[in-house]
Amino acid sequence: MVNKKQDNLYENFNEEQLLVKLYGITSKVAASANVKQTMRTVLEDIRKLTGFSRVFLYMENSKGIIDAVMAVGRHSLVAKSFSWHRKTMGAISYVFDTGNSIIRKGLEDERVKKYYPKKQEDRDVLFSIFKLAKFDIGDVAYVPIFHHNKVVGVISGDKLGKNITNSETHVLETFANQAGWALERAKLNEELNKKNKQLKEKSKSLQEANKQLQDFLNLLEEKVEDRTQELKKKNIALQKALKDLKETQDQLIHSAKLASIGELTAGIAHEIKNPLTGIIGFVTLLKEMKFNKEDQTIVDGLSTSVEHLRKVVMNFLSFSKKTEVQYGPLDINEVIGNTLALVSHQVQGVGVQINTSLKPDLGIINGDMSQLTQVFTNIIMNAADAMPKGGEITIKSHQKKIEGICKVAIDISDTGHGMSKKVMENIFNSFYTTKGIEKGTGLGLSVSKGIIENHEGTITVKSQQGKGTTFTIILPILEGDKR
Repeated sequence: MVNKKQDNLYENFNEEQLLVKLYGITSKVAASANVKQTMRTVLEDIRKLTGFSRVFLYMENSKGIIDAVMAVGRHSLVAKSFSWHRKTMGAISYVFDTGNSIIRKGLEDERVKKYYPKKQEDRDVLFSIFKLAKFDIGDVAYVPIFHHNKVVGVISGDKLGKNITNSETHVLETFANQAGWALERAKLNEELNKKNKQLKEKSKSLQEANKQLQDFLNLLEEKVEDRTQELKKKNIALQKALKDLKETQDQLIHSAKLASIGELTAGIAHEIKNPLTGIIGFVTLLKEMKFNKEDQTIVDGLSTSVEHLRKVVMNFLSFSKKTEVQYGPLDINEVIGNTLALVSHQVQGVGVQINTSLKPDLGIINGDMSQLTQVFTNIIMNAADAMPKGGEITIKSHQKKIEGICKVAIDISDTGHGMSKKVMENIFNSFYTTKGIEKGTGLGLSVSKGIIENHEGTITVKSQQGKGTTFTIILPILEGDKR
């Protein structure tokens, strides 16, 4: 045990100098967060302040082996990697076991003999290491490092053959205490830094997870919005489809009513035909009789009116009769004439004037009289509906060359209100109408287009709002007819 008498405590150092040096070391330790760096700082300061040639730090590992973990000064390299069993390392084992400092006087110091290996061969190995590290010459001071009242390490210092005083050992003890505090602080700082690093890593992981979650929520929000918009569009389409279905149902009901009215009217026309035949017979008899000029004029007028009525009834019966489609040679001007006989009286009754410009000898077409009459009737009646305050319908027939081939062309124009681009785009679609259920079914032009295409022809429309509409029908001339 080192003698700590007050009279030789400060042989080389006074108390003030020691405190200043300790304060300097304390400041360095406080600024360091690394255990190895902290202990090296302490050892270097010990060596400089005490005059020791070299200073060593020994620590016990988890397997009960003492390691020379750090060394500073001359000839310290050999002993730096030195390891030995805790209980058989001489003076170092003595300090670990007793907790006391010691100045070992040579390898055979009586106080440490019992801390050497029992077997001679092991002792020879240990002594050879000591000699190689020059621990066998002069004094070596060993002092404990305490942590929570337990020896956790040993600091040793020597002067390579020179004697060591008690005051120098006391200074070494003072610095060993500082080393214990530094070691504890460094370990705490190391633990704190480790915790901080873990917290930063967790914080980073949480931030990354939060970012991923936010990205997922943003993506989910976008998908929900896209799906919502898609559902809205589908809902609008469904509502439109339901509306169109309702209109179609109403149009079909109206079409059925019109069909029923047509059948009833055809029946009425048939009933008119029989007494009309009798009236025609009586008018014929009257025409054979002699009358004065005034009476003869009345008879001639009656004959003309009855004949007109007969033609109307016959044309109506022919138009309304359900027959097989029969294609045959036709003069398109004759078809137009038959159509006008059916509709001219009704059209003129609403203030619409019909003008015709029919070029003769256009050429014979192959067609069905009833179907073509239906097409012209539909277009003319649509034109009259477009002029509720009156106007003019002009019907022209002429030849037109298309790709070098002569064809029959029919233009039906009106001076009505015209059509918008949207209406023209849909005019030939089934059930499309701008008249309302009470006036139209939306089937007329769709059926008309089908009839013309079945005749290997085309039907087109041009219109300008406020100026009127023109329908143009093109039909092929029968082969062999070269007019």
